[in-house]
Amino acid sequence: MRIKKIKSQKKFENTIDEYITMGYKLKSQNESSIKLKKENIPRMIIHGIIMLILFFQFFNSLVMIMFMPYQTKDLPLLFSMILLTIIAINSYYMIKSYKGEEILIKIEK
Repeated sequence: MRIKKIKSQKKFENTIDEYITMGYKLKSQNESSIKLKKENIPRMIIHGIIMLILFFQFFNSLVMIMFMPYQTKDLPLLFSMILLTIIAINSYYMIKSYKGEEILIKIEK
């Protein structure tokens, strides 16, 4: 969560208007601070599609390993391990985009 400190009430209101215009939604508010959140749903959908493609490729490589002779299994096994790593990285970014970015704007006194 990012924290932004503002010195005047007018600048505080202008900053809130700017962030709401950029797509942030109001999460909580009191007299001297406000918490805004921006969810990135399109990005999450893209990561979900990438995840499905990677899972398909991963299971495809496992099927290839099952039907290959013992001597040639190293390359598909390496390929499937690389895919698993990419799936893990992609799922991290998918969760991160689902959580969204939060910002806390405070009036400094």
